[in-house]
Amino acid sequence: MINPSLVKKLPPPERPELNIGYMRLSDSAPIIIAQELGLYRDFGLDVSLFREVSWANIRDKMIAGSFDACQMLAPMAIATTLGLAGIRAPIISGLVLSLNGNGITLSSPLWNRLELDPKAVPYDPQATAFALKKEIDKTDHQLTFATVHNFSTHGIEIEGSIKVDLNKMISRKNSVVEQTTKGIDFLMSKNKISVFNGVGSFVDKNTIQIKTNSKIESVSFKKAVVATGSKPRSLPSIEIDNEFTITSDTALNWEKPPKKVCVIGAGAIGCEFASLLNDLDSDVVVVELASEILPGLDKRTSGELRKQLSKRGIQFKLGTSINSINGKTVEFSDKEKQDFDTVLVAVGRAPLTENIGLEELGISVIKGYVEVNLETYQTTKDNIFAIGDIVAGTPQLAHVAFAEAISAITFIATGEKKPINYSAIPFVVYTRPELAEVGINAEKAKEQNIAITQSQHSFAGVGRALIQNQNQGVVRVYAEEAGSIIGASVCGPAAGEMIHELMYMVGWEALPSEASEFIHAHPTLSESIGESLLSLSGKGLH
Repeated sequence: MINPSLVKKLPPPERPELNIGYMRLSDSAPIIIAQELGLYRDFGLDVSLFREVSWANIRDKMIAGSFDACQMLAPMAIATTLGLAGIRAPIISGLVLSLNGNGITLSSPLWNRLELDPKAVPYDPQATAFALKKEIDKTDHQLTFATVHNFSTHGIEIEGSIKVDLNKMISRKNSVVEQTTKGIDFLMSKNKISVFNGVGSFVDKNTIQIKTNSKIESVSFKKAVVATGSKPRSLPSIEIDNEFTITSDTALNWEKPPKKVCVIGAGAIGCEFASLLNDLDSDVVVVELASEILPGLDKRTSGELRKQLSKRGIQFKLGTSINSINGKTVEFSDKEKQDFDTVLVAVGRAPLTENIGLEELGISVIKGYVEVNLETYQTTKDNIFAIGDIVAGTPQLAHVAFAEAISAITFIATGEKKPINYSAIPFVVYTRPELAEVGINAEKAKEQNIAITQSQHSFAGVGRALIQNQNQGVVRVYAEEAGSIIGASVCGPAAGEMIHELMYMVGWEALPSEASEFIHAHPTLSESIGESLLSLSGKGLH
């Protein structure tokens, strides 16, 4: 028991409420035993313990501020303090829980083959090392030694065959989301920004009303920025019950992956979930009314993605709609019927502008989208601004909303107009492989009567793609005839990263002859861009 007189001599704790994370290892025993014996309570501490499934989760939650303390491997504290973990955060080692060092763990068959010195002390490290060296020297095959890799934090387990732990995947996803939101909360606090949690609506052009479960309060303002985002769209004929029929908002709430899924809609969201579910070993059928997946994007490139997804076993029903859903049976417009475990409705997203008082203020809203001046993001009420998914005529993309926010706030703070170059915004579909596009593709050029030249280069002959065994896909680049580069599309490994090089070419209106002068490192995936530019400028090697 703790000596009461000792406790009285100590100053009160600076933070009496503490969240402590731990892994289920022997090192965590002092942390857990102290809780069980009431030692924290005796010192005036209210401690909550949280068991985590990975070191990565513990590190991320320490950085995000979810944990006040944690059990941690010694090198992790050093790496996190130095910023080697991605985000720099100072961590102090207050207590050493174990003095165990690094070791090599042998499989039982290998251990049984070791010829240990009978005179040596049992399990003597030096004797074991000599015996292991002897075994290595005489063996006729190569021994394989492994180290821990962070693949496990993503829910991938390798025990003879590869399998996926969905709960670990979701835990990892939640950890990343929490880290991001905690970071935003920190920035809000650091910059002395007041945050009200509730449902807001405009009372007049200078007042907003905020409703919570317990009260209603009003906040006055000079200028306001509306950034309410979007929600999943549905179809009139399909009721979303969040059990059998779901949207992307609840699609990852499964305890285990569904065996067979019908995805309605082959836009970015539908394709991304189809790819993910296929990786989780679900049988996936994608239904799309258009003649090709990803309507509006380059048809040849989206067709390439469809072919690769089809090879993985995803079934596409194009030019098809849903006639009816009865129980778990889905009838398609071609009269075919199939039974499913769940139906994922992925037909786009709708702006969240209902019931917040915009129309009552005289702000122009068309089909839920707010009309703004794209140089300032002012609505028809010049002290009220709108950004993000609710803006009429702009892409519903997170990075677009971020850029619009910077532009709007810059104008509010300085009066300087910072319009966005919407012609050079990259669009990425996070499937496997990825697809990315920027600027004007062949179909859009035809619609706008723009005469173009184009080139393409397959990943099939790209050294880095061959090394990674990901050599399926293509790069396409488009330029005005005798003019600048106006667009590009990529389907293949790391397409979401590669598209940014092409983004600069489109944004800066680079000529193919200029862009092709730059030399790409070998071996890299970006060599495919270099080859495409050479072809586009009439210098192609193939």
